[in-house]
Amino acid sequence: MERSLARSPAPLHALSVMFFAVLTETVFQTLVPVVLTEARGAGGLTLGIAIAVAQGVGIVVAAPAARACELRGPAGVAVWSGLLALGSLVALALLTFVPGEAWVLALVGYGVAKAGMTSAALTQIGMLRDPVRTQGRNAAGQRLAAILGTGVAGGVVALGVWHTGMWALVGVAAAGLVVCLLLPRAAGRAPTLRELRGSYVDQVRTLARHPELRASTLVNVNTAAVFILGNSFLPVVLLDRVDRPALWITALIVGRDLVAVAVGLTFARVVRRLALPGAVAAVVASTVVSFAVPALFPAPALLTVASLAGGLALGLGIGSTNVLAVGNPSGPSPAMRLAATFPGAAAASLVLGLLAGAALDAVGPRAMFGIAAAVTAALGVLCVGQARRAPGPGLSVSFPLSTSKGEPS
Repeated sequence: MERSLARSPAPLHALSVMFFAVLTETVFQTLVPVVLTEARGAGGLTLGIAIAVAQGVGIVVAAPAARACELRGPAGVAVWSGLLALGSLVALALLTFVPGEAWVLALVGYGVAKAGMTSAALTQIGMLRDPVRTQGRNAAGQRLAAILGTGVAGGVVALGVWHTGMWALVGVAAAGLVVCLLLPRAAGRAPTLRELRGSYVDQVRTLARHPELRASTLVNVNTAAVFILGNSFLPVVLLDRVDRPALWITALIVGRDLVAVAVGLTFARVVRRLALPGAVAAVVASTVVSFAVPALFPAPALLTVASLAGGLALGLGIGSTNVLAVGNPSGPSPAMRLAATFPGAAAASLVLGLLAGAALDAVGPRAMFGIAAAVTAALGVLCVGQARRAPGPGLSVSFPLSTSKGEPS
């Protein structure tokens, strides 16, 4: 397979692309469901379909996006994805407030763009030296973007300015496109239809042959569970236990993400001390704690412990899943390695909310979190085992840290 000859970007440029991708997605996920409810009177099923469309399209697009990154170069894919995201969100801002269902097509376009942007951004980051320290910074940047995005969307919701909010989302996407345009690009070519079809076969084959990619997928599922249960279901535990649940919920989520930022910045030290399988084990353990506390000790003060444990899981999990995916320089390209990890994690994200909601109705929030803790612990054993089987240099023992004087600290 041909490999792109794109030049390695500056670390700040590469991390900035991912920052704006997460910022855009955070504003989108937080704001769009509220706008659809308030402006269109959408019900729960419509909201579920809307989010599923935007998320699910990426499962289909991940492999072709990876092939395009290989042949055209990740910077070129980032630019085209940024243009598609901007156009789709402009269409969504216009169509949301007019009769008809054409706004769903805008969600499809955004889903395709998001998959391409994520593949391009993570491929660019994977091209940088010192992968452990870089992925730690990536984790910190992503959580900072999430905090900022939550603040933007929260301000819109508090003011009730739905039209302005949708155009603010467009503005965030436009800023991300500007960052993409600043990336260094090399001449490449568009993939043929045959190469795009073949990317699906390569995606499955790559996942089957590389245990570190299976471990990466499981870590990704783990972090998705922390996001979904922490953001959507932990607040249910608080509703009848505190006088001002909105304040508590905001404090717990922002506190969790601030912990994740701090952990991301120290990720390289953690991996140097524990090795990557040890870091993966810490992700699993902290996730189990974040679910076990609301199951066993749901007092509001103790839920702070669950939030802090969730931040530890996110800070270590984002770095670990990406190092597992792209840290081994041998074998398939970074883009295809990332694509191989995407379907399992994306599918899990789609069904996790449905399963958690069903468990919440059937057994209540405490038992639901208890089940989540038990399932996480069981999957965690498999996850750590796959990480230990990883054959690449540094993945099964420790990951070498760059000492190049040319690499920014």
